Amino acid sequence: MENYNLLLKSLSDNAKTINKSGLCVEIRNCYDREEGMRDNRCIYASSVTRDDFKFNKDKLHPEFLANEIHLLGTEIYTSELDRLRQTFGWISTDKSIGIQTSYQEIPYKYGDVGFYKYELVSDNTDRPCMIFIHGGGFFAGSV
Repeated sequence: MENYNLLLKSLSDNAKTINKSGLCVEIRNCYDREEGMRDNRCIYASSVTRDDFKFNKDKLHPEFLANEIHLLGTEIYTSELDRLRQTFGWISTDKSIGIQTSYQEIPYKYGDVGFYKYELVSDNTDRPCMIFIHGGGFFAGSV
């Protein structure tokens, strides 16, 4: 897999905003992605097979190994929705440095509301931050 910082910089450098009938859409392309074409990482991910997990695990990127259940699923599902929820999502490698993450809950009359709290470990407060959490269709996935 490519250098993370190079990918992140290219997403910033290649950002453009277009207006489609009053709706602003931001488009970001990685340095190695040809506009209008699939991302190379998606092409690679879609080429991984069950046999690769059985016989070539040592050649797979660690993020593929961490996401084996999402890529392959299991054979046991209670429903079609359960199957979709289990195979949806991606566990990404945490690239943050100097950030402490904690999960907390706030009591609410209809049930506790959970959230993640992100805090700087150092006293330096002048640091960039980007948190992107895909909605996942609001039925699956994980932050």
